[in-house]
Amino acid sequence: MDGVSGLGLAMAVLAGMGFSVAAAMQKHEALRFDEAPFRLLQRLARRWLWLAAMVVDVGSWVAQATALALAPIAVAVPLMGLGTALLVALGVIALHERFTVGEVLAIGMTVTGATGAAVASGRSLPARASLDPWVQVGVATIAIVASFAIARVRSGAAYGLAAGVLYAASAVFTKEVGDRFAVLGWGAVGELAKSPAPWLLIPLGLIALAYVMSGFRLANAAAVLATLSAVDSVGLILAGFLLYHERYPVGGAGVLLAASLVTSLMGIVLVARQSSRLAPADRTAVRPGG
Repeated sequence: MDGVSGLGLAMAVLAGMGFSVAAAMQKHEALRFDEAPFRLLQRLARRWLWLAAMVVDVGSWVAQATALALAPIAVAVPLMGLGTALLVALGVIALHERFTVGEVLAIGMTVTGATGAAVASGRSLPARASLDPWVQVGVATIAIVASFAIARVRSGAAYGLAAGVLYAASAVFTKEVGDRFAVLGWGAVGELAKSPAPWLLIPLGLIALAYVMSGFRLANAAAVLATLSAVDSVGLILAGFLLYHERYPVGGAGVLLAASLVTSLMGIVLVARQSSRLAPADRTAVRPGG
């Protein structure tokens, strides 16, 4: 692949895997408490295993920032989605969650779509033009308002959707951070300190994390992460084309990319729909406790 850094592709896969490992650890702890989203976050902050998961999350975020700086969004995002397959395996082995044949087939669609998107965009180049600060603030404001409205439904899918909106906006700011380091090296620290991007990441990330933890209590981890990923993926890929003006592939590559993205997103949505058919109590054997 001439136009895409192999390191960028590897970091995208590593980020997806890391986020999935962290999600499995976080759900294990979230099941121990029955609290509202922000109160639940306070309780979990005292659990060593949950804190260890946050370390994995931070490492995955660094990998994500590197991937978004070195590879086009339309390639990096689907590759990060491959981690959903790992989360299904972790759910079965570690959390004793149960999955239907339909869910396994849906995961296969996600993997196939991600692979096709990477091949189709293999010669594309990542865009690194910084967004106007007011555009960044606008993206964050819209995401927060939309997430609050969605979370009022208080279901596993709703919390996943709300978190997905916030993570899509956060990924835009993650790209801003990664791009500045890719262009300026350590000189990016001063530039970023004057930009809204790193400061917006903190509140968006905390609110999204609270929603995800509450979602884990109401649905299996893969279902919440898949629902989140559906919104996150579409939002970030659209940002790549609309905000960063990344070039859409032409000819057969463009057709393959469109088909691959549709296949991947259909797989993600089907995972969420299939998983939601069983009650959380039927899906997991993790018991509440001290």
